[in-house]
Amino acid sequence: MTATAFAPSVNALWKLIELYGHNPRPLFKAHGISVKVARDANARVKRSQVLAVWEHFAEQVDDPCFALRFAEVLHPSHIGAMG
Repeated sequence: MTATAFAPSVNALWKLIELYGHNPRPLFKAHGISVKVARDANARVKRSQVLAVWEHFAEQVDDPCFALRFAEVLHPSHIGAMG
């Protein structure tokens, strides 16, 4: 079985990338995540795709603690019913 992530949760990653002044669209597209799917509350995204975006972005940003800023963009809607 393939590990997956709740699709709307990647919207927080999208916002984090924007927070650093980067365009997230090419990163998501390069790793096969469509914006439309990311907004679908019933969709799942392969965990490997999400991790690939994180890794790709980590190579582009000049901040070793960039993931700590994730809290600035995380919204309850990104985690569904748990939010």
